[in-house]
Amino acid sequence: DADGTHAGYDVKLTRAVADAVPAPVIASGGAGAPEHFYQALTAGRADAVLAASLFHFRQLGIGDLKAYLAGRGIPVRTAPVFPVASQEAAGHPLTSSTGTTKDCCPPLCRTATPARC
Repeated sequence: DADGTHAGYDVKLTRAVADAVPAPVIASGGAGAPEHFYQALTAGRADAVLAASLFHFRQLGIGDLKAYLAGRGIPVRTAPVFPVASQEAAGHPLTSSTGTTKDCCPPLCRTATPARC
């Protein structure tokens, strides 16, 4: 229910699901600040976090968020940002409606097995 609010993930619900299921849990909906990601991964026990509008509207940079989480002791993948040309060649067009191009970056993930990300 927190989707689009930028008020933070529903940490209580995320924790309840993480405690109840053996599958990896991805927190989604509500991120508005770096602290929200940290809370979902720690107090919420999410295996990964997801956000969209913060990045689409450039309110938060992926690299900045990864640096913040790493600084707080959360393991993050540090895979390089792939050049736009290689993404388009792979069938992933990254051209916005304004004609500008964007870089593509892998999702945040803290699982011990990168293949699960």
